[in-house]
Amino acid sequence: MKIFGRIFYALFMALMFIFTFWYTRALMEDNYIVDNGTESLANIDENYFFFYSRIPNYHKSEPILTYSDDDFEVRMFETAQIKENDMPSTKESVFIMIHNKNNVLTSPYTLRLVGETNKDIRVVQYRSLDLYVAVNENTEMIVSKDDLLGNYTEIQLIDDQTTYFTIPYALSETDFTVKEKLITFYEENGKLPYLELQADLIYKNNPSDLSEYQHIFYIGMAIYFASLIIMTYFIFFFKKKYLGRVKPSVGLKRDIRKK
Repeated sequence: MKIFGRIFYALFMALMFIFTFWYTRALMEDNYIVDNGTESLANIDENYFFFYSRIPNYHKSEPILTYSDDDFEVRMFETAQIKENDMPSTKESVFIMIHNKNNVLTSPYTLRLVGETNKDIRVVQYRSLDLYVAVNENTEMIVSKDDLLGNYTEIQLIDDQTTYFTIPYALSETDFTVKEKLITFYEENGKLPYLELQADLIYKNNPSDLSEYQHIFYIGMAIYFASLIIMTYFIFFFKKKYLGRVKPSVGLKRDIRKK
């Protein structure tokens, strides 16, 4: 039974290591997004699309739709999920952000495309920021281009009782340019661009710089290894020393002397 106990313990600690590693990485990213996002939103920074690193592959930094009033700032950015070995199947999508300036919103909402047949898109809060994003059926923060094209004339943010804003809406196929430019570049150069399409405002996703939050990772791993040492000592050594497995107990010594 001892061998099975040790195997179980080793597997448990390995799983705890994996959990600690990914949990601390998630904490680092969450702190990065909240700190930078709060500052950007407070300054109504036009570049608050800074966390595009979470968006697949490529994006265009100029929004294809904007709207602003006293309570809301709306941005819709074109994005593309590239398949280098199958460029024609590149998925075109849109990242939709709604800045909740005055904390008007407090729960999930619906973005409704109004036309001959309405289409509803779910909207949820992004982390703990005053920011809401549209999500698809897989809860990904991108909406397929195909879901946004149609005979729609308006776009509304609604819940069961209130319409928060109504925006004129007239997106068409010609508003989407990222895929075409990427395919053209690839055909001419045999590779995908990095910064070569800056003139067209097309950029590759760029992983977040989390170096400022590296201490979170170190603290998490330090706690893990300290726990590993302490638990290993008490499970495999402490009992042996004090529970009679190595040294006879006082009572046992007395009984031996009597014999």
